[in-house]
Amino acid sequence: MRTIIAILLTTLMFSSCGSDDQVNGERFVDVNGQIIPLIHLDLAPDSATTIGWKDMFESVEMIPLETAEDCMIMNYQTTFTDHSLILSTQIGMGDPCKVYEFDLEGNFIGEIGGTGKGPGEHAGYFMEDATYYPAEKLIKVQFNGIFPHVQLFDIDRKYIEDVSCPIELVQDIARLEEDLYVVVGSLSGRPEFKRDSASLFWFNSSKEIVKMLPRSDYPPANKSGYTPYAGHSSLYQYEDTWHFHNPVDDTVYQIDRLDLKPIAIIVHGDKFAPVNKIIDTQQLLDTYTTQIVGEREEYWILEKSVVTMVKFNEYRPGQWGGEYNANYFNLVVDKNDGVVHNVRLIDDLLGIVPDERAGNNIQYDPFGKTYKIYQALDVIEWIDKGFDEGTIAEESLEKVNALRKQINEESNPILFLFNERKKYRL
Repeated sequence: MRTIIAILLTTLMFSSCGSDDQVNGERFVDVNGQIIPLIHLDLAPDSATTIGWKDMFESVEMIPLETAEDCMIMNYQTTFTDHSLILSTQIGMGDPCKVYEFDLEGNFIGEIGGTGKGPGEHAGYFMEDATYYPAEKLIKVQFNGIFPHVQLFDIDRKYIEDVSCPIELVQDIARLEEDLYVVVGSLSGRPEFKRDSASLFWFNSSKEIVKMLPRSDYPPANKSGYTPYAGHSSLYQYEDTWHFHNPVDDTVYQIDRLDLKPIAIIVHGDKFAPVNKIIDTQQLLDTYTTQIVGEREEYWILEKSVVTMVKFNEYRPGQWGGEYNANYFNLVVDKNDGVVHNVRLIDDLLGIVPDERAGNNIQYDPFGKTYKIYQALDVIEWIDKGFDEGTIAEESLEKVNALRKQINEESNPILFLFNERKKYRL
């Protein structure tokens, strides 16, 4: 299980509370005549400061998702449209997952697609991604498989078409326009599949590869030692544009059809995981990788993982497997200034969510919604404990008590929808 020990907020802002080291770093760089910011993750302080939800969010609404036989939820992958929540859940071991739509009051609207082999149906055990395209009023749903199964639906859940991806074993696929898609390949590690030959592939609905962004670095050839997959590519939507973060060359790009426009450089420092090298597996300890998980007008939001344990073995030449543990952080980068804040979030809005769960995987939707979904059984336990110990925030007693009366152990999960502050109080 992943251990979340902090939320790391990284900013580019000059601030009286920042250290001299943080403000003395170079703040901008010239890339092909364009001045773009340098994001100094290498200057982030190691120690975390505890702040409350109130410092990032003005309020939070707790919305129980409707519980009914035709929409029971076991686990979930989520996204938002401009008027609803889309959520997938696995039904049974090995069975195709279900994709449901709820309105923003938690009412069940209906199922998107269905299970099977006909038009608009799927056999995917897991939904890799769902993405909403407001300009076209389209919903893209992507299921797992050797070659990802991608389907398009309209805003009323009507099936439109399947889209075939020519690259195997990939996850992030974005629709750029009617007949143009982009998918992330690999940036590091040994080349084994077509996906490993480039960091980005552009393709059309006929499965033709229109363009590739080749990899520039590979591990040494003819050596069987361990080489890590260092860093996770980020293909994410911000308002009406798509952005791509390449952690190997440290660049954040905006995608403009077939072109990439650099918009920031991330400075990771010498603690970033080794890239495309043969190393002893123990050299991974205390190194980190990053992935951008969202963007706001004032901020980028990243996830940072720091390796704490490695047990890898070579099960055949050049092929390694095993286990590792990491501590995970969220990185929020202020686009305007130059100070790095490392903070740990606690729930001081409601007074019910345990500290170790308060900052765990909060989601930053591309259209401004900030949210987390908790299982009803957990919420019931937290509320009952809060009443017993008197820890519930007084201003939230009424709505916490109202939620407790609505749910039981058989209820669907609870959507926590945050009203995010434009500027955080750090």
